[in-house]
Amino acid sequence: YELACEHEHSNCILIADTRLKIGGKWHTWIDYPKFHSLYKSWKEEKKEFTAFDYVAPTPEWGVYGAKEQGFDPEEERVRKRGKKAAATRRKAATEKKKASDNTGKEDE
Repeated sequence: YELACEHEHSNCILIADTRLKIGGKWHTWIDYPKFHSLYKSWKEEKKEFTAFDYVAPTPEWGVYGAKEQGFDPEEERVRKRGKKAAATRRKAATEKKKASDNTGKEDE
């Protein structure tokens, strides 16, 4: 087993069987169309299969040690700075909404 993948945001790592390191590259993802095809064959014909029949290469950004730290570079990363900061942002948004709702009501 080796450290194969990480996702810094959720503080998760994946320790994988080194048999999933095929040709020097990790294959920790699932090829779902292939899996469903194999499952269908198993249900209908009792054809056996293993996880190695439907593994897919791990994207480079998901491999442990990648500069992206498990974040898909095509997706937007939202950085939060703790519970207090989030509470402050929510409070400010609520106050802003109340202020805009009250604009012009004094004249009524």
